[in-house]
Amino acid sequence: MDESNREQVLQASMMGDIREDIQFLGLTIKDIGWIIGLTLIIGGFPFTLPAPFWLKLFWMIVVFIVSLYLCQ
Repeated sequence: MDESNREQVLQASMMGDIREDIQFLGLTIKDIGWIIGLTLIIGGFPFTLPAPFWLKLFWMIVVFIVSLYLCQ
C-alpha cells in the first residue's frame, strides 16, 4: 500500500467515525449548526476580555459540552 492509499483510507475512516458518532447521538444538521454556533459565539466571548488563556479555554469547553447536552 503506497502513501496516497494510506491517506485515503485514513480520511475515509475518520469521516466514517464522525458520521457514526453523529448517527449514534441522533443529531441533525440543524443540531450540529446550533452546537458550532453556540460554541463560537458564547464560547468565544471571553476571548474579548482580559482574562487568563486557560480560563478562556475552560469556558469554551464548558459551553461546547452544555451545547451538546442541550441539543440531544
